[in-house]
Parts: sequence; C-alpha cells; structure tokens
Amino acid sequence: MSVIESVLIFTPIMVPMVKMMGIDPIFFGVLMVISLSVGVITPPFGNVIYVLVGITNLTFRRGVEGRY
Repeated sequence: MSVIESVLIFTPIMVPMVKMMGIDPIFFGVLMVISLSVGVITPPFGNVIYVLVGITNLTFRRGVEGRY
C-alpha cells in the first residue's frame, strides 16, 4: 500500500486516539508520513527501489548499495 492510501485510511482512525493521549496532531502527522515513506523506500517491499532499478537498468544489489 502506498503512503497516500495509508494516510487516508489510518489518519481518521489514529487522530482521535492521538488527541486523547495529548500528542500534537502536527507532530503525529509528520512522524506518520516519514515512517510510511521509509517503509516504501526500504526492502523487502521497497517499491521505490524496484522503480529505480527498472529506470536505471542497474542490478538490484547495486541499487540498494547506492554505488552508481
């Protein structure tokens, strides 16, 4: 699931709980987007890495290691 769908699904569920716990909703939103973005970028479900490998014609290992 991508970041946009996750935010749209989980935000209405999580925000009332976050407010009850006294956490700043802006802080929670930033933390949530960063956490979801890291999940999309890193393996094993690193969709961004697979797109990078497909566009640049690198091997998967080379794309993950960052040596271009």
